[in-house]
Amino acid sequence: MKHKKIIIALILSIIAISVIVIGEHAYRVSSIKREAKVVVNGDSITNSVKKFKCDDNQYVKGDGVHDDTTGIQNAIDSLNTVDGGVLLLPTGTYMVSSALIIPSNKVTLQGSNNSSTIIKAKVIMDKIISCSNKVRISIRDIQINGDNKANIGLYTSNVGMLRADNIVVQKCLDKGIFLDNGTWMFNLDNVYVLNNVNYGMWVGDDCAGSKMNMVVAEENGINLRIGYTRTILFTACTFQRYKVAGNILVQAGWDITFDTCWFEASAVQVNGETYDIKLAPVFEGNTGHNIRILNSSFHGIWGATLTKTKHCIIDGYGDTTLTGNYIDGSQGG
Repeated sequence: MKHKKIIIALILSIIAISVIVIGEHAYRVSSIKREAKVVVNGDSITNSVKKFKCDDNQYVKGDGVHDDTTGIQNAIDSLNTVDGGVLLLPTGTYMVSSALIIPSNKVTLQGSNNSSTIIKAKVIMDKIISCSNKVRISIRDIQINGDNKANIGLYTSNVGMLRADNIVVQKCLDKGIFLDNGTWMFNLDNVYVLNNVNYGMWVGDDCAGSKMNMVVAEENGINLRIGYTRTILFTACTFQRYKVAGNILVQAGWDITFDTCWFEASAVQVNGETYDIKLAPVFEGNTGHNIRILNSSFHGIWGATLTKTKHCIIDGYGDTTLTGNYIDGSQGG
């Protein structure tokens, strides 16, 4: 009897050890599965565009030739059924022939980086990416290339909490980025707007509570136009302009701050004016207030035939603060 008790105890011990080992093993497998889930910038990927088919029954290719418009749109629309999410655009050049519409809230378009994930206009078109009346829209690590065919690269209207991180918007015929009326609390970080014809960035009316950091604008047209809006902070931004008159035009805005920015305007325009920043309300009866230009550098503005050649043209603006700025290499003052 004593031997039987010993044998039973041994059997129970073996079973207990097995349960512990199996349980530990199951936990480890579960952990591996969780760790294997794709995560980019802290967000898990909901889907990839290359899993979706276009109208021609081919999958999205990103080969720089195939028209991927309908497949990408199908992928974006799929997020509308799951209350938003993150859509991955892997490395590739995605040709589009009409605007990609973001139809739901909390959508992120996530590329690989702004030189290897490219959304490019295939034909003459108006907008490349468009979104209206939504909140929490993000675009990351993507290049939007108008290829001198699209009028506007990125368009938003009445969009709240827009984020754009590490994107390039270039070669659009009108505006690179068009933040139309009511785009509020937007945040642009490490954004490049390059070689757009009329405006690099157009900020419309009622676009309040926003900030831009490390925005680089190198344009043939006006780099930045700010409408009847308030409370925008620019930090460590670079604005360069080569061929036409203006660098930055502030129209009836207030509580706008440029801090530690670089302004360079090197164009010549006959019988016109050139400037780095022009504070000139164009709406009758409106004046701007609390415009601050702090700790910034102005370089290389010139043009002997201009009627106005100034770094700052202040026309009808009150409460303008210019503090700690550096001016170099300029003609006109």
